[in-house]
Amino acid sequence: MYGIIDIGSNTIRLNIYRMDGDKPVLLMSKKDSTGLASYIRHGRMNEEGIERASIVLSEFNGLLKAFDVEGHAFATAALRNIDNSEEAVDQIMRASGLQIEVIPGEKEAELDFVGATRAMHLSTGLLVDIGGASTELVVYKNQKMEKAFSMPVGSLSMYNDYVSHLLPTKKERKAIQEAVLAAMMADSDFFEGKFKKIDGICGVGGTVRAACKLNNALFNLPPNNSARRWEGGELFQGHAVIPGQLGAGIGAAQFRPDRPFPLAHSLQVRHQVLHILQRAIAPLVGQSILHAAGDAVALALFI
Repeated sequence: MYGIIDIGSNTIRLNIYRMDGDKPVLLMSKKDSTGLASYIRHGRMNEEGIERASIVLSEFNGLLKAFDVEGHAFATAALRNIDNSEEAVDQIMRASGLQIEVIPGEKEAELDFVGATRAMHLSTGLLVDIGGASTELVVYKNQKMEKAFSMPVGSLSMYNDYVSHLLPTKKERKAIQEAVLAAMMADSDFFEGKFKKIDGICGVGGTVRAACKLNNALFNLPPNNSARRWEGGELFQGHAVIPGQLGAGIGAAQFRPDRPFPLAHSLQVRHQVLHILQRAIAPLVGQSILHAAGDAVALALFI
């Protein structure tokens, strides 16, 4: 058996697998909605965030030892894109007893793609992973990766940097739009015509799953629905999660004390990131289908 701990910007997750031939089979999954990105202030992870991560990882390490499982822990943007990365990781490792690998953004994008190809058939298109503190984009053709790109924007980091109250104002939403576009323009390949046609968009990770669940709930779609076909125009054309409908969904949102802030504004910020990604990419896309995949990075570590 193998244990994988994903130290993400929104959640910390432990998955335990057994191997069935060359196929990993999930035996147990446990997560904590830590929200590490919300503990970053002026480019540094504060002591409260370090302590919060240490407590959760100590618990997960105890589970690995109890089940006598070999474990591997890796961290992404929340511990990668901070000025005190080395110091914070060292403190967390000493407190939890775990060795932690901080993976680069481009490597995270590559692992997203490798893991997604294990979960579903991917031919030609664009893979998108919107996390709490970073977003990864991968262009792939004929089942091979052509371009991997990571940008330091995500749902939690956009909230911390631009939103002053519960929900973003019109001015704050505009600032988020400009930040995401500026980050995407840092890679000219997406804006200078190198990738002229994308046949499909595959979304991986918790943000896409949350958006998919909200879409299914608002429009009475089956809970297992994970794809929506569209032709240019709006990303969710016909069954769109648009601002007005999102507001109705927010009215019924449950406030959770284990989150660093309520679900409602997180959905607003994530919607804005998705909207900007759509605007930037839509001219490249013909007829597309959006898939909601699982946690591709953890799965990729088995390959």
